[in-house]
Amino acid sequence: MASRTAVIQWYLDHEGKVTYAKSKEKRCGPDSYDSASAMFSALIAGRFLPYGSGLGSMSLLLQLDNVLLHEIKRNEIQAGDIFIAGFKRKHLSEHAYTGVALDFHNVIYCIEDADGIIRTTNHGWSSRSVKWYRLAEPIDTDFKPRKFISGKTVFVR
Repeated sequence: MASRTAVIQWYLDHEGKVTYAKSKEKRCGPDSYDSASAMFSALIAGRFLPYGSGLGSMSLLLQLDNVLLHEIKRNEIQAGDIFIAGFKRKHLSEHAYTGVALDFHNVIYCIEDADGIIRTTNHGWSSRSVKWYRLAEPIDTDFKPRKFISGKTVFVR
């Protein structure tokens, strides 16, 4: 059964133990992650994505909107909700990052500036540059990750 608590726990278990991956070759753990690969790893650990799913990019994470992620308002934030930061004019900037809410005021995420996973407050974050999402029912086991030549992983029935 899927668990938002398990998503949070993945981040807590890796806090202070991993570095930020500065290359695509090192982004899939176990010692280094980028922001997106950390989130995909946490979603797999929380059973929101099937075991064996690829560790996708920020673009792929956005493709899960209305599939696994449902946008919420900032005043609805609960533990286990996901954020994506770094929007500029409705598009992701190259410095976008993602993480999970620990509670209404605090988040945990993997970011290059900290060279790993950190906790911080979300106080003062702009609603224009940050979007919040509630995790929906997990993608069931009928969805199989498929990798295409482009390197993108998509979920198909």
